[in-house]
Amino acid sequence: MAGNKLEGEPPKFFMGAVVNPGADPIEPQIIKMEKKIKAGALYL
Repeated sequence: MAGNKLEGEPPKFFMGAVVNPGADPIEPQIIKMEKKIKAGALYL
């Protein structure tokens, strides 16, 4: 932060995404979820 060098291991980030399990109809949400997983989402 602010141009200061980090010491030790670099931070590790996990990409996540949102899914609406209450959507009606659910099928478009499933399609979007599959795309998000293919794009690298590690948790939903």
